[in-house]
Amino acid sequence: MYHLYDNPPAAVAFADGMEVSKDALALAARDFDEFYEEIFLKLAEFGEVEDVIILDNINDHMIGNVYAKFVNEDDAEKAT
Repeated sequence: MYHLYDNPPAAVAFADGMEVSKDALALAARDFDEFYEEIFLKLAEFGEVEDVIILDNINDHMIGNVYAKFVNEDDAEKAT
């Protein structure tokens, strides 16, 4: 298992219902967007990606799972 992304503290605090500055949230959103793009492009090396879902890193039991759906099942097999 690989550790690819740490949720910024502002995102975790926001998910916990705490007040977070707009600047901190904007920075966290930009950080996530960059991570999403990096993951998507890496997966696309195996074939055409139909969808990518990334779970938040705020739960102990589902820390940052990434799910990808490929157009072609053979491409999905190559990505595992």
